[in-house]
Amino acid sequence: MPEACAFVGLSESTIRNRINKESRWYDPRMPRPIRLGGGERRGAIGFELQQLQKYIDACREQA
Repeated sequence: MPEACAFVGLSESTIRNRINKESRWYDPRMPRPIRLGGGERRGAIGFELQQLQKYIDACREQA
């Protein structure tokens, strides 16, 4: 997750809010995480680099 945060330029809590469908900051463009282990809740997650790049590109287009 630290690498994803650095790549996208967002904090871990912001990323978690953007992938949480119940959050008011939910962003459907944010790629779905890949579970890496550590339990069901707040376990380790990762992202595919290509999907993160697509998300960044989509955000830039909207800006």
